[in-house]
Amino acid sequence: MYKQHSPTPHHAQAVSSTTSTNGNASSSDDEDDSFTLEEALEQWLFNKTLSTRYTYLRRISDFRAWMQATYQRDIDRTKTKHIRMYLNHKSKTCVQIRAIIVVIKSCFKVLVKCKILKTDVSVGFDSGKQKPAKHERNLSSDTIRALFRQAQRRKNPSTMVLLQIAVYCGLRIGALSSLACSDIIKTDIQNQVSYKIRVRCGKGQKTRLVHVKKSIGRAIWSYAQSLGTIYLFPSKMKPGKPLTKQALGARIKRLAKAIKKPEISAHFMRHYFASSCSHAGMSLANIQHAMGHSSSHTTGVYLHKSEDNVSAAIDLTHDGEDVTLVHSRSSQPAKSKK
Repeated sequence: MYKQHSPTPHHAQAVSSTTSTNGNASSSDDEDDSFTLEEALEQWLFNKTLSTRYTYLRRISDFRAWMQATYQRDIDRTKTKHIRMYLNHKSKTCVQIRAIIVVIKSCFKVLVKCKILKTDVSVGFDSGKQKPAKHERNLSSDTIRALFRQAQRRKNPSTMVLLQIAVYCGLRIGALSSLACSDIIKTDIQNQVSYKIRVRCGKGQKTRLVHVKKSIGRAIWSYAQSLGTIYLFPSKMKPGKPLTKQALGARIKRLAKAIKKPEISAHFMRHYFASSCSHAGMSLANIQHAMGHSSSHTTGVYLHKSEDNVSAAIDLTHDGEDVTLVHSRSSQPAKSKK
């Protein structure tokens, strides 16, 4: 059975003081501000990325469906025992309960603020620490070279561009999916050309610029200019829309299986990028900014020891040939039907 942590006396005092504060607030000018459950849920999802909205909404909808089926009530009448019973129910089929607890706690915190719930009945549940990954996400340069060689064999040049950005910029797969061609920026100041990638509304709704190695940036920028589409990875099935992060992740998986390392996913590239930057002497603060992390402690999780020569950690040049640039094909515009 799932056990929740009992609130300490100090916590109880904090709750009572919060209640009294809310009581005073209810007599103020804000007493006319009222939300329905659906409005409160929309407030909860506001300003989150599309992928986060989808994941959060799917998990809270499952909880609502279970509440209706089991107790014939919605989550605005949730009690502590309901959460405990639901987590026990999910533990039979889910290996990682932590993600469900995080979503419920996040949702209920907003429901209390919107006065849908009088008290937060989820405070006693501890989400715990995330379980370690099954495979250490530490890639060698030889493995990265092998992935690039596989990408060279693909007929679709966008796979090469996908791998270039993942390895040399360390973008999350969700950010890769939403990249627009206009986000590949070329600047020329006093004949000094540089390339950057603008990450719009990343995790936590943060926007940042990531510098790109000059040769890689030139290749990505030239590819973006040749497309004539809004998105860098446009969907053929849904014109005007980008490829989903699942579709892009599947491309990386196919490359990984081809080199007989099926455990590799797109997220491994973020670890490789952070580690390589560290081995090359970049400061932790700059790596943190490039990764889009709000805390340097999070960035530290992505740093691994190098099995390669440190000076060659981010240099994928081999025998005078840069395997990341061999693919020179550019996307051709579709032929118009007469």
